[in-house]
Amino acid sequence: MKSLLLFLCLFCLITVITAILEEEGGKKRKFYSSSSVEDHEVRKKKKHRHSRPPVQGNGHEHGGGNGGEGNGNGGGRACPSDWMTFDRPQGRWCVKNPIFSLFSSHFFLFFPKMKPSSLFLVFLLWITVTQAHRKTPKDGRHLVFLSSSSSTSSEEASGKGSRIGEDTSGQSPRTDDESVNESEEESIPSNWGKRPHDSDSEDSEEEEWSSEEETKSRPPPKSCPTDWMTFNRPKGDWCVKLFVGRLQQIGAETKCREMNATLTGLQTDAERLKLAEAGRTIMLQNNYGDAAIWLGAHRKGSCPTAHMCFPKETFFWLDNHTTGTDGFGWATEQPDAGHFGAWGVQSCAHQFIFSSGTTNARWPGIIHGQLDDQYCQEGLYNPNVKMYACGKKPF
Repeated sequence: MKSLLLFLCLFCLITVITAILEEEGGKKRKFYSSSSVEDHEVRKKKKHRHSRPPVQGNGHEHGGGNGGEGNGNGGGRACPSDWMTFDRPQGRWCVKNPIFSLFSSHFFLFFPKMKPSSLFLVFLLWITVTQAHRKTPKDGRHLVFLSSSSSTSSEEASGKGSRIGEDTSGQSPRTDDESVNESEEESIPSNWGKRPHDSDSEDSEEEEWSSEEETKSRPPPKSCPTDWMTFNRPKGDWCVKLFVGRLQQIGAETKCREMNATLTGLQTDAERLKLAEAGRTIMLQNNYGDAAIWLGAHRKGSCPTAHMCFPKETFFWLDNHTTGTDGFGWATEQPDAGHFGAWGVQSCAHQFIFSSGTTNARWPGIIHGQLDDQYCQEGLYNPNVKMYACGKKPF
């Protein structure tokens, strides 16, 4: 922008000087023509005087003739007052510096004689210079332009100073323009151009709109069926339900999968006790004395016999949702890794449930709700009543 303004100023100045030179050239040619006519008349008189015979007269007349001749040589039109005069053999010579005339008092008398195009260019020059010196911003966009230009200039000055070793602190020297720009920006409040409470109302409206949009776009929260228990876990809610069935462990797993579920594990000791109470409720409704619940757990291959691993580290959960080992609440001396012929080692786990809620004479040393390792193929005895606990994610 500055370059454009300078170019317009220079163009207008050159145009005005050219017009002045043309006008002064016209005067000069006019003076030259009048001077040449006068010189021609003088030369003609001199020739005529030399061709005639000398005149006899007294010294007074001769002196008068010389005086007349001197008046002829030194006479003629005088140069303008603002022109320099040089006396030459051919006659007087007038010289003037046109650049100097721009700053003389006659310069202002020249305007009435200028052409309309020259006057327009002078007016344009005045407008350009006036706009270039205006510093008062009219709106926020001008402020943004000033701040960006000042930051850019300060960064360039900082980079230049660090290169030449003048300023190594990373701070460029501040100029007057930058100080003015910063003071102008600080003087304008942040809520300039807004009515009171406009920003607060707009923010609240945007928040309400965003919350409504999120509510509409957000899917409804998932929950467990009403007849399933809900366990809150680190990986999310988990739905669990108990079923009665005299099945082997693999048969119980099949039944769960028919309901898009799997045999569940126990995340914590609290889940273990809650599941035990749910089983006891079923037992009391059906007049059962003792029962066992199939769980989704299996013995680790690295722990094939008793006491090779810590009790809580002997089995692992199968449902891909239960984590940790807090839910392995084994009975005393369990898991004991019993072995029976073709069935092999007790590699599955079940939970004992007693209607008394404490112990059962048939199973000494086992307390209601504790875990025991069992053969995966056993589904009819030990104990006679079988249950299985299925687990799945809410939907």
